[in-house]
Amino acid sequence: MTGATATNEIANVELANDLMLFVGLALDYTVYRAQASSCKIAMTPYIERYRASGYTTISAGSKGRSKTIPAPAQNELPYTLVVASFDAMCSKRGIAYNTVTKLSGGKTQWQNAKNQFLASFKLALDTGEWDNNVSRATAEPAAENTAETKEKSKKGTRTPSVFDAKKIADTMSAKYTTSQVKAIIAELQALVA
Repeated sequence: MTGATATNEIANVELANDLMLFVGLALDYTVYRAQASSCKIAMTPYIERYRASGYTTISAGSKGRSKTIPAPAQNELPYTLVVASFDAMCSKRGIAYNTVTKLSGGKTQWQNAKNQFLASFKLALDTGEWDNNVSRATAEPAAENTAETKEKSKKGTRTPSVFDAKKIADTMSAKYTTSQVKAIIAELQALVA
């Protein structure tokens, strides 16, 4: 069977319209992805400020049917404050999530958006990096650890690679901001002292 080709004028016009719509969406995707990258870079100083202040996570919200929200620990941002800020900014920006209809997971669109935001924020407080897809961001290192564990158990202890301080420094300077590198250096100096 050979590939289908458009042979009449109506099909060609429809395909041309589809192509224009597709190209427009592809360009939008490219622009939004670039904007997302810029936003991620702009968020870094704020995340670092929270981390430098000692915040490592967000306190728990209410569990189950309970309406009681536990008090935050010393290193936790208050759940109620973070959720109130999320709601306020959504309203200010005109982002309206459905708060009534339950989706396939049993939660509303708003609950899913809020939970995704909280998970991303917790990841950022933990690692210093923002990622909207927390399950992917946390699954990749787990997958690497699993592969490494299997390799170790299959062959015994893995032979350590040659230590290359310059390569490590180059990698760190490409991956982290100057303030992050300085914080890492300070921690390493404290460990050695």
